[in-house]
Amino acid sequence: MNHSTSPFANRALLVQKPKQTQPMRFLVSLLFLLFLLQGATAQVITRLSGGTSYFSYNVNDLATIVINASENDTIILPGGPINCTGITVNKPLTFIGAGVLNAGTAVTLPTVIPYAYNQDIVIASAGSGTRFHGINFDRVVRFTGGVSNVSFMRCAFAGFTLAGYQQVPPSNLNIKHCIFRSGIGNGSYTAPQGLLVENSIIAGGINIGSIATAQITQCIILNMTNNNGVNQGVVFSNNIFTRSSGSFSLNSASTYSNNLFRHERRKYYELEWRNRWWRQCRLSEHAHQCFLQPRLSPPTTRATTITSSKAV
Repeated sequence: MNHSTSPFANRALLVQKPKQTQPMRFLVSLLFLLFLLQGATAQVITRLSGGTSYFSYNVNDLATIVINASENDTIILPGGPINCTGITVNKPLTFIGAGVLNAGTAVTLPTVIPYAYNQDIVIASAGSGTRFHGINFDRVVRFTGGVSNVSFMRCAFAGFTLAGYQQVPPSNLNIKHCIFRSGIGNGSYTAPQGLLVENSIIAGGINIGSIATAQITQCIILNMTNNNGVNQGVVFSNNIFTRSSGSFSLNSASTYSNNLFRHERRKYYELEWRNRWWRQCRLSEHAHQCFLQPRLSPPTTRATTITSSKAV
């Protein structure tokens, strides 16, 4: 028999596997992709200590990681929520998050420590020298007495308190490129020394205290109004002050230089101390009205000065 012409010669070639339909191939590919993404996007905290990396996949146990850390360790936080308990930083550490804005964290998501009742982020005196980068604090950040040389860079705060009642505020606190959603507060009778806040957005005003050495520069300050005795000794320079209603009420014991004052109704205010009179000027598109109000006594500290103030 001629095997080359036999109908059974190429029998194996006639047996074919059933083809996968298009929806089936898509489903298989999707499941495989999700499997890869689950491993690639899993949250992990990395602690760098003495040239060695330590990994923790339980990101909600950040408090324990801080306790086990050594001085000058770096703790790298992932994007997404970190639902940890309250944290007390009592050694100098560096915390690095993924960032606080959605525009800059499209892949990783912002690093967020969500609100938890009575679970504050506390920096103790032994935590002097600690640095924070790229973290969104949706809970209160506060300090105990004797803290110094702490810095925040590109962070966001739901609440920020320099010190509680009868506590000593931190000294030489450096804040840059941050967002304050509820202002900057101080519950102590003692004002901070060496505070620097620059290139930040501050909503809710500033209440630092009296006889402070502090500088607020190149910031956008929203709806700020203060009584006398608040922010004495603070230097405000190159800022933009805005209000949606009411007037600007600024302390005569502060110094204001090269600031812009903008009102939603296009009324602009310039404050200055001259010959023991407090003059409040309202500048508008159609009028320039000044109201002279005598004071019973001159300010006890240096006078408020405004130079090169402009309406925008």
